[in-house]
Amino acid sequence: MMMKKFLCLVLLVASVVDEIQAAPAYENTFCSQRRCPYDGDFRCKVTGRCVRSYDICDGGDDCRDNSDEENCGPVYLGCRGLLCDDRTRCVSYSSVCNGYASCRDRADEANCLSRSCPFDGDIKCNDTGRCYRSRFACDGGAHCNDGTDEERCGSRPCLYDSDFRCGNGICVRSNRVCNGNRDCSDGSDEANCRLQSCPYDGDFRCNSTGVCVRSYEVCNGGCNCGDCSDENN
Repeated sequence: MMMKKFLCLVLLVASVVDEIQAAPAYENTFCSQRRCPYDGDFRCKVTGRCVRSYDICDGGDDCRDNSDEENCGPVYLGCRGLLCDDRTRCVSYSSVCNGYASCRDRADEANCLSRSCPFDGDIKCNDTGRCYRSRFACDGGAHCNDGTDEERCGSRPCLYDSDFRCGNGICVRSNRVCNGNRDCSDGSDEANCRLQSCPYDGDFRCNSTGVCVRSYEVCNGGCNCGDCSDENN
């Protein structure tokens, strides 16, 4: 009885294997005659299937014949970024040397000092090689540990034409000028406020300081101007 059951099981497994082996042959005949739907798609060698370019060299056998995982170099044509050294993931260039390891082997965070930043105008930290987008340069906050992004600010253009350049070269947004807070380390954004235009229509200019407060802060029961002129009349 046991032998009979064993033979039935063997026959069943053999039948399933035959079906699996037969499937690629049918798929190859049908698929290889059809055009892949997207430019850059990869056609599998055995099955004729089409897989998207971002599925090439991603560590997964999407073709079922592993042809999409063959001949993967350090940067493969199908990977539109950096291929991790262990070939398990394709990382976009914007995520390379950003301080966060996207590759399990940390290949995207290695040799950063010798790498070029992915975008024109990016700021590279001198100590780590980490890249920051240009909008983070000279914004008053040190993103690089060594403060590289806040150096030579006087020679760098502000991100927006309307930005205010502090006396030390750092740029702050126009709506942070004469708002009662020292956003420039030298306080130049709060100097000569009577000569500055308020950033928003309807702002109230304090009598003694010339600082501007928003319209919804006027007569709200709080003394937002140092002289409380926003709460008079």
